[in-house]
Amino acid sequence: MNLIIIRRPRQIIALSEDEILEMLRGRTDLWAIALKRGKGVLRFERGQARKGKGDRPP
Repeated sequence: MNLIIIRRPRQIIALSEDEILEMLRGRTDLWAIALKRGKGVLRFERGQARKGKGDRPP
């Protein structure tokens, strides 16, 4: 079972993917925000990967 770990001051929260999906089911607004944020993270990571490739000499 894969767990998503969230660290907070003096707390550690461990949730399974199914538990997170269950919580998001009733909050479509939160689901949309999370998807948008995830797309931004992917774009950033791809940009960083491209930036790293340009530093190498041919």
